[in-house]
Amino acid sequence: MYTLSCLHQKTSKIEKMSHDCKTIFYQELSRQIKNSIQFYETLQDQIESVPFPRVDYYVLLQNISILYHAYWQAQKYLDDWYSLEENSIHKSIVYHHVSFDHFQFKDGQGYFIDYHDCYEGIMVYDFAAFFRREWYQMDAIKMWDKYQENLSLLESDRLLMNTFILLPDIIHFEDSLYNNTVCIHKILDYLDYTFQFLSKENEKYQETN
Repeated sequence: MYTLSCLHQKTSKIEKMSHDCKTIFYQELSRQIKNSIQFYETLQDQIESVPFPRVDYYVLLQNISILYHAYWQAQKYLDDWYSLEENSIHKSIVYHHVSFDHFQFKDGQGYFIDYHDCYEGIMVYDFAAFFRREWYQMDAIKMWDKYQENLSLLESDRLLMNTFILLPDIIHFEDSLYNNTVCIHKILDYLDYTFQFLSKENEKYQETN
């Protein structure tokens, strides 16, 4: 995570972003959230129409409010981001790195050496992707603090990061009831961990601002 923050420190920039571009980004992400909610609402209606639903559907139905809460909270963070950024003409941009081979350390200092396979994107997207992939084996608070160690993140960056990590994967049901039930529990465990992280992080943020 320290290496990632060093990479972002050395390859980040602030560039102009038109109001129309921000609106399109906001509307597209809002549409994804809305479509996900509608997917689960339709699925919920189908499950509730069955007198005795199978076990994986039953587990989902008992916990579906958690999924709705995650999407609603993600939309709130996104709305707050848009309100904050609506009149701004800048955005934080960073090069995302496919491999850490682009970076070398010498005498305790990091040196960026290669742009090969890099691409421009939103500042906190790499951290959000890392969080979603490694959450079950990481201390998120320590990792987030480590990531910010070399960076000057804006409030808008924090709001977008919160939005990204609160969007659970859509559950695609297979023939195996066992696999479906395991998948549901993994998503629920992920959201429980994420809500705890955001609660602690928001508490820390309020204490320092």
